[in-house]
Amino acid sequence: MFIVCLLLTQICHAGIQTYTNKTFFLASSSATNCTGVLPDIGRVSGGAAGTLTVGKVTFTMTAPSFRLFSEEYTDLLPGPEIGLSERENLNAQFDAPVYSAGFDFVEPTDNDPSCPFFDSTFFIVLKSGTASVGELFYNAPNGSRAFIGVASDIPFDRLEIREVIGGCDNEFFGQFFCGISPLQQQVAFSTNKVAFLASSSSTSCSGPLPDLGLLPNGMLGSFTAEQVTFSLSAPAFELYSEELTGFLPGQEIGISERENLNAQFASPVFAAGFDFFEPSSGDPSCPYFDSTFSVTLKSGLTTVGRFDFNAPDDEPSFIGVESQIAFDRLEIREIVGGCDNEYFGQFYCDPVRRLPSVNSGTINISEGNLRWSTSERGLLIESSFSLIQPLWVPVTNSVSILNENYVVPFDFSSQPLRYFRFAEE
Repeated sequence: MFIVCLLLTQICHAGIQTYTNKTFFLASSSATNCTGVLPDIGRVSGGAAGTLTVGKVTFTMTAPSFRLFSEEYTDLLPGPEIGLSERENLNAQFDAPVYSAGFDFVEPTDNDPSCPFFDSTFFIVLKSGTASVGELFYNAPNGSRAFIGVASDIPFDRLEIREVIGGCDNEFFGQFFCGISPLQQQVAFSTNKVAFLASSSSTSCSGPLPDLGLLPNGMLGSFTAEQVTFSLSAPAFELYSEELTGFLPGQEIGISERENLNAQFASPVFAAGFDFFEPSSGDPSCPYFDSTFSVTLKSGLTTVGRFDFNAPDDEPSFIGVESQIAFDRLEIREIVGGCDNEYFGQFYCDPVRRLPSVNSGTINISEGNLRWSTSERGLLIESSFSLIQPLWVPVTNSVSILNENYVVPFDFSSQPLRYFRFAEE
């Protein structure tokens, strides 16, 4: 985990993941409803100082918001919603620290003629006490039900939601959800190319990179190599594909300024990696800087996972990542570094989810039980929350025999995602 803290200004930023898919958020974070159904009480007393506590969350406003409501506004969300007068600057204070939080949301396109529709953008700050843990922007689709979720490496106890672009037209907040446990690790990265290719069955999905030289259109330049489309993010402003170093085979991708590269896959994958080279010498006008990169895995707009790497200098290296969840994009950012050069080689990927092999035998799951044949003797069942860097723990629930099957009762509602395997006693 990479965290930068500036104690003088009380800012500490964690790695955060954002979600617009509610089902995915709830399954990944084990979050539950922490408000329940919002009350139908109309205007909350107290004007701009009005407060409303529902379940585990206390809601307040920040200027220029000046009235707080909880009542039925839209059929797009179940039950009453929270509305505000003027900008929708809402604070949600949790009664205990959480690692994840999300809420239902609607931005209607039909409004009072005196307050015409404005497509709003919001800024959310995650707070732990007075310290900022992380932040994100969002712009929800208009006229439909939406969801905004966030998970953090560091616990937080408050969301500060600010309408940074918008007007006096209305947006509505529905029920809030929160999770008190850190996310299970969803991705694992590797620097061993041989082991990565063997475990993931990845193959080259870019092929040898083309010899195109400098791509046109400056920072908007892009090109496609087989199944991967490459583009830049600021402050990177020139994209090259040509022979740049003898340490990697064929052509490489080079970038002017920070090496902020995007790799968009033609279809979702469960594993991806790339060859990489960082020289320790360069142009005197751009002296060497030992760079650190972050890599974010995206599925559409949803963050699937994130990791950081710092490659060795002056030798070919490899960066690979495997995920339990499919992704279609890598966003590679030089978070520590300068204008000196690093180069990217071929990209590799695998569209198939690879599960580790387990002991022979079959575990059947039905009616809240684990079942397996009594012919499979001398075995016990282990469970893990993850197949990436798994921690296998014996299932200690009592075993009975029913119709030539061993039967173990198990409460599957306690964890949305769990894996099982046989192990020898």
